[in-house]
Amino acid sequence: MPSTGKRTKLEIEIAEILNKYSEENRSDTPDWILSLYLVACLDAFNSAMFSREVWYGKNADEIFGRLKNPREEAPELWKSTQEK
Repeated sequence: MPSTGKRTKLEIEIAEILNKYSEENRSDTPDWILSLYLVACLDAFNSAMFSREVWYGKNADEIFGRLKNPREEAPELWKSTQEK
């Protein structure tokens, strides 16, 4: 997922934790890049989970019922269900 230039609170906090434990030093990669990567991994997992649930026959209402605000928490997945 390309960066929009504005980092989310989650990305910022992950970068801070990586920096706190000097984990960015192991790969010589800036902590903020690693945080973007980790958030993208979470997004990919959520997308795979959504696809799995659809594969097993669950509808979008059942899946998104677990989220407080699906439009904000899973915008790409929400949009994909609206296009069908």
